[in-house]
Amino acid sequence: MAPLRRYVGARVRVDDREDIVQETLTRMLKARARVEPGTEIAYALVVARHVIIDRAAQESRARDNRPRLIDLTAPPLPDDILLGVEERYAIREALEQLPDSQRAMFLAHVLNDEPLTSLANDSETTSGSIGSLMARTRARLRVDYVLALRGISELPSPRCRPVLLALSGADTRRQQALRAGHHLLTCPVCDSIAEPLMRRRSALAAFLPWLGLGPIVAWLRRSLRTGAGQATAAATGTALAGVVLVSVVHTLDSSPSASAAATAGAPVTAPVSSQPADGVAAITRLTDDRSLSAGNVPLASLAGTRVRGSSVTVLEVAANEGFWVKNPGGTKVWVQLSDFGTESAVKVRRDDTVNFVATVTAHGSDFADRVGVSAAEGAALLTAEHAHLTVRERDLHHS
Repeated sequence: MAPLRRYVGARVRVDDREDIVQETLTRMLKARARVEPGTEIAYALVVARHVIIDRAAQESRARDNRPRLIDLTAPPLPDDILLGVEERYAIREALEQLPDSQRAMFLAHVLNDEPLTSLANDSETTSGSIGSLMARTRARLRVDYVLALRGISELPSPRCRPVLLALSGADTRRQQALRAGHHLLTCPVCDSIAEPLMRRRSALAAFLPWLGLGPIVAWLRRSLRTGAGQATAAATGTALAGVVLVSVVHTLDSSPSASAAATAGAPVTAPVSSQPADGVAAITRLTDDRSLSAGNVPLASLAGTRVRGSSVTVLEVAANEGFWVKNPGGTKVWVQLSDFGTESAVKVRRDDTVNFVATVTAHGSDFADRVGVSAAEGAALLTAEHAHLTVRERDLHHS
């Protein structure tokens, strides 16, 4: 024992000496029948050396792997979670405003790296025209995103949007023709939006691959497949456009005022009034205040149109997140809530009167099955209309 303790003591810390000695003795007892008499000390020293080496290797592995046992990433803050939800709503809103053909061309150029000359040949036009279209598309996406993020469904005057588009596209000649500076001095809404629009990057086509876009792309595909009821091709294109708008998120939401407004959930203007001024039931277009059923225009032909419902009667709640409403002067219309992933907090019952701001959304023949509307609940009518109204939960209120 004395030679073994001296050998171990000269090579390890004091705290580990007895443990190594005991381990050596244990191995010696197991192998005593195979040890030649008179060589016990030499064998014990060899065993002790191997025990020391094994223990040193174990400590080294534990030291290297110890940081992996601790999650050093900070948990998401409540403000970040809320801001992320608001950004998703804003992305969805901006995507719905972009025409399908324009969106498809933009995605082909930005995501698939298709050159302008190829797009020009397909469209039988010039590459310069396609380049101008891409610039106008980027400008429009920026404006629609900021408006949706701020919760602004209506601008104060018809002059506002042209001014905002000129600012977003850095079109100085257009700004001068519209007297954009004077307009910003007299319009507080545009003044609050102009600053993030002008603080954009010089080129939005440089989409950064390290932004971690996978979860948002997956979310867009899932939400558009289940919530918006778009056709398969449109849903795929819209989901891919979400990748484009993620870079817009990082570009436009750079001002403290934009982040504060989205985090606090305080829109600049109320998207819908809880009490209509006239109290008359109607569903009208936001662009010209015409009735949704005016001229007997098919609902599907108005896809992408923003409408307002005032004191509209709920005829039947036929699905978990959708219901039929009475369209004054026309047939009944299906309203589908577009919120993602969770049960909506708003409760709608038959014979309720509601107010909302919605978007006319086209759907395929399988939409009734996907939302759970049976034949007795009007599946044939829903399929024949080829469109429905998509409403966000926060834009739906009881009268």
